[in-house]
Amino acid sequence: MQAHYPPHYVINQFRPATADAPVRQRLVARELERIDRLKLRRVLATCPLDFQARVLDVGCNLGSFLAALRDRTGCSVAGLEPAPTPAKYAREHFHLDVREACLDEVADSIAPGSFDLITLWHVLEHLWAPRRDLRIVRSLLKPGGTLIVEVPNFDDPLRRLFGRSWSYIDVPRHLLHFTPRTLRNFLEDAGFTIATLECTGTFRPYSVTISSLFTLFDLGYEPDLEKSAYAATGIRYATWPLFVLEGLLGMRGLLTAVATLGAKDPDRWHR
Repeated sequence: MQAHYPPHYVINQFRPATADAPVRQRLVARELERIDRLKLRRVLATCPLDFQARVLDVGCNLGSFLAALRDRTGCSVAGLEPAPTPAKYAREHFHLDVREACLDEVADSIAPGSFDLITLWHVLEHLWAPRRDLRIVRSLLKPGGTLIVEVPNFDDPLRRLFGRSWSYIDVPRHLLHFTPRTLRNFLEDAGFTIATLECTGTFRPYSVTISSLFTLFDLGYEPDLEKSAYAATGIRYATWPLFVLEGLLGMRGLLTAVATLGAKDPDRWHR
């Protein structure tokens, strides 16, 4: 599996940067900060958190979002990250409780009903056994707890336009794709009640149209984010009107679901 997530895989390259870091590093770090701000805004608008609350971020990468949430609300945070390098970074740099593991590897070592909020930011589409993992998530949430899931939106108009060149296809890393209907059904079948389901999300650094055009015409690009920082920033500003238009038309290619524990019997999945 690690072969599909090499060091140049985009999410593996984001790092915080100090004020005196080279400009290229600061440009990359700015994108990470922007994504974390959007996640933080989503969480604070969804559920009130205080120093007594506990939050688990599944697939937390470097832990920068968890650190920002901890510092903002005072809540207790924990993360799961299967990749050793970002998990180590989260522990050493942000002093976070991050386990280098997947959900099924820690399910028996975490007490049921431990968390008020569990987040899966672009994780569900990567899972080999999503139904099993959602059962684990459900067991780890407290009664009345909240789940936030963000995934690509397979029903996006640009996906129908670009087909296999749509930027969020991302084979072989994305094993599943969801439309609003299938994501709702999937979560409800797992025993959750949908509070909100929106065609938007936090991971939106570029115009989906431009990214898909690069794939469609097999245009080469520099996979190293720091080396391509100047060009990427220029493209982003040059295509900003298109990016805004995509948002107004609901064509960002993303879905975000906020759900709580429901009354459905998830055990029917076993039957």
